[in-house]
Amino acid sequence: EVMIIMDKTTIQFRISRESMSEENVFVETAVNGLFDNYRIESKNSNVIGVSAKAPILVAALRTGDRARQIIVKLHKKDNTPCLKFQIFTEENEIVQDVPVRLLNRKQIAETEEPSLPEPEVKIHMPKIKMLKN
Repeated sequence: EVMIIMDKTTIQFRISRESMSEENVFVETAVNGLFDNYRIESKNSNVIGVSAKAPILVAALRTGDRARQIIVKLHKKDNTPCLKFQIFTEENEIVQDVPVRLLNRKQIAETEEPSLPEPEVKIHMPKIKMLKN
């Protein structure tokens, strides 16, 4: 499952695995780094959270890898919330609906940046005599 939380200025992606031995992913970025035109409106202080199955979301995103424009909208299809991807290429328009589960305020509030240990960086350099030659 991929959790996506969007507000006026940031978008967060979180992938949590069932097992603690597996990798978890948390990414937060400014929306202006991803979108040319971005608008969000909700009754939850303009914060929207959704959860989607990773393979379906990845397939929709891969379809747009050569797109000149992608429009993403949250809508209902057959009473199921979906992220609608309208992908415009040079030749045609592709529409993909990715079913999502809407997250309530409590679920969004529980989604915070994970605490990580301080990174340890080690650099092994060759002897200075070798660098001079």
